[in-house]
This record gives sequence, C-alpha cells and structure tokens, in this order.
Amino acid sequence: MTRFNPKQLHRDALQWSKVAYQTADNDRSAETLVLGLVLGIGVASFSTPILGFAVGGYFTFRGIKRAYNADRNKKYIKNTGCVAHVLCGSDFRAYLDQNGRDQVMTELLFASSENLEFSPDASDYWELERETNSQAIEASEDDQNIPEVIQAGEIDIIAELTDRIQNIAGIGLGGSGKGMLIANACRALKLKHPGKKIFLINGKDDPREYGYFQGIVDEERRLHCETAKPQTVAAWFESAIADYDNYVQGNNGTLLIIDEGTIIGARLQTAKSTALNDKIIGITSSGNSTGKRIWVFYQTPFVGGNGSNLSANSQLISLVIVHSDSIGVLEQWRRSSLFKKFSSSEVEELAKKSECDRAIYWGGTANWYPMPKLENYSAFDRDTETYLKEVTDKIQVETVEETIGDDLIECIFDKIAGSLGITSFEAIRSHIKRQQPEMAKIDILDRALEELKEQGLIDGDKTSGYRIS
Repeated sequence: MTRFNPKQLHRDALQWSKVAYQTADNDRSAETLVLGLVLGIGVASFSTPILGFAVGGYFTFRGIKRAYNADRNKKYIKNTGCVAHVLCGSDFRAYLDQNGRDQVMTELLFASSENLEFSPDASDYWELERETNSQAIEASEDDQNIPEVIQAGEIDIIAELTDRIQNIAGIGLGGSGKGMLIANACRALKLKHPGKKIFLINGKDDPREYGYFQGIVDEERRLHCETAKPQTVAAWFESAIADYDNYVQGNNGTLLIIDEGTIIGARLQTAKSTALNDKIIGITSSGNSTGKRIWVFYQTPFVGGNGSNLSANSQLISLVIVHSDSIGVLEQWRRSSLFKKFSSSEVEELAKKSECDRAIYWGGTANWYPMPKLENYSAFDRDTETYLKEVTDKIQVETVEETIGDDLIECIFDKIAGSLGITSFEAIRSHIKRQQPEMAKIDILDRALEELKEQGLIDGDKTSGYRIS
C-alpha cells in the first residue's frame, strides 16, 4: 500500500487565487530597497559617492519595479482570476497537472498580452511551449494536422444536459438558439427530476420570449440589461443573487440559470461588481455538497468580452451553438480554450446536415454534431422573422399585465412616503398585493423600484429597505 497521491496538491479556483496572491505578495521588494540603501552607503564609504549612488539607485529601482509588478499581478489575480503566470515550483506543476496545458497556456497568453511579470517556472514553460509548438501553430492556421473532433453522428443534447445535471457554460450569438435550448432542457429536467427547482436570472426582457420559461422555472428575475445603467444592473443582479441564496435555503439542489450572461457581465464589470464571477466560482467549488448547479449562457467564449474570468469559466463544461450563416465567427472563437482545434468547413457541413441549419459542440464529448431540431416555445421564429400565431395572443395578454404603469409607481411611492423611516420590500409587496394584486410579482416590483431610484425619488435596496430621498 502507499499514500502517494499527487492530486492532494490540487485545489479549487479560490484556493489557487489565494496561493497566487500570496506568492505575488511575497515579492521581496522591501528587502531589495533596503539592500540598495545599505550597498549604496557601503560602496560610497569604500569608493566614491557617485559609484555608491549608482549601486544604491540600481537596487532601489529594482525594488520599486518589483513592487509595481507585484501590485499589477495582485490586481489581475483578483479581477480576472489569471494565476498561472505567478505560480512557482510545485504549485505551478500542480496547477498544470490539474488544469491541463490548454488552460495554462490560455492564462499565460493573456498575462503576456497584458505585460505581466512571470515567475521563473511560468516563464520557462511559456518559452518552451512557444518554441516547441511554433511549427504546429503555423500548420493549424492552414487547417493542417487538425485533431479529429468532428462527429458525423447525432447527439441528444437535451439528454446530455438533463440526465446528469452539470455546470455548463453555453456560447452562441444572438438568434443561435440558446433560449430554445434552455426552454427544452428545463422541460425535460422537470420530467426527469420532478423535485428539482430552477431559478432563472434573465438579462433580457423580451415579450416574444416569455413563453420559453412561463410555468416551467420556479423563480425568475428579469431585467432588460441592454438599456439599463451599469449601476442598475449591478443592484438588480446582486438582489437576484440574494434572492437565490435565500431560496436555496429551503430548496437544496436548486439549478441556477443565468441567461444573457454577456450583457450582464459587461454591465457588472463597468459597475465594478464581481457578483457573477463570485457566484460561478462559489457553486462550482462547493456546490457538489448541496447539489447546486449553474448554467450560464454567453454570446462570446472570451473572458473579458463576456464579463467573466478564467477562474470562473475553467470549471464549466462548454456548449457552443453556431448557425450555418455564422460559421465565420468560429475563426475568431477557435483561439478560445473552450474547445479543441477543428475545421470550420467540417463544422459548416455538420450544420447543413441539421434540420435547423446549426451545429453544436458539446464539451462532455469534445465533439461537434448536427444540432437537433427543438420545439419553439416562444412567440417568434428568428430564422424566418415571423410571429407564431398560436402563442402570440397569450403573450400579448401577459405583456399588458406586466406593464409598469404610473398607478403602480404612485402606489409604491405613497407607501414609502407614508411610512416612518425605512420601508421593507416585503411591506411594499404586501401593500401592492392589497391594492393591485396583479402587479405584485417580484420582477415587476423590482423594476418599479429601480425606476423610482433612477428618478431620484427613493434610496435603498431590497436588503436594507427603502426610504424617501
């Protein structure tokens, strides 16, 4: 028998960030500054003041530069989750063993593009890989020597998503079919796992798409983030996450779905909020014990562009949908670490074999497939740009019901103005249930309160309550 197990050196994303931060913090810049001062004085006493000044100045400059580089590394570790370039020795080797070459090289490429300082081990690995693979990279640009990742067969992608629920990062341009995929997966999930709860945070408020999730998800928080201010999106999203955390306490194993993650992430970045990354890392790092899972859907696979970071996305299984008319975007996406090298022309052939003119990549098998045709539960066919009559009438009625009118705004304002001090969200909702019961939905109240805040009439949030400005 043996206790040998190198995987004991593996850590979750948060732990790796902590190790990298501590490594960057231990930059020895202070010692270098002191050394420069001591050497400068020593050399000056035994030689000339000019030489002493030169020696002391050199080490002082090195100390300042070390401190500057360390501060930059700590900033990028905290904000982007990029850690590989900082790790040293056994930590670097363990990180490479746990996450693989592609992930490490993606991080080193990003660090290099940002002119961050590398540790000696990261620098040696970076130079060795660049030298070893320079010819292979040139060949890949000509679509030569491409590994076999194209699958001519079919895939039941709904079964892959719902037989065993995993943490997913879905990628697809607008109109690619992400919403339709989520809608079908939610319905299958409810059939296979009747007790499973679904909490949806939706970054788009489009009446044409209400049918995707009505009557299927257990809770939904919705905001049209495209036209909302970053601070509004941050307040709404952080409130939605707080609602999810409260909901999970009584519903262990709740699946969190975040749709339109790109616009949400972009607005959160502007507002200096890390709520999206924090929640992804939190669930992927410790969700197994409670059965919690997360699905996040973006329009781009690149961190920064979708508002996420490497630590958050590295633990998600990737899923990519591309329409035959948008194959060209794959030439940009192929640089992402989400999937292996592939031939765009072969992916295009798979899309043409699909009934819906799409190809799908599933990270669970690391293969591309023709996209199966799915049922459209929305009120709009994006391919033909036509409305679906059978659901349009129902959506129109629900849209009227969910319109925020002046009566609702005034009713909420009157309640807050008539209260002494702080008015809780639950008190406001109870008041609306009595006065306008059809408008007492949480999403509607959230939007109405945000509108009052944007008008400068009230201050506060759902956690601490509201008061007159």
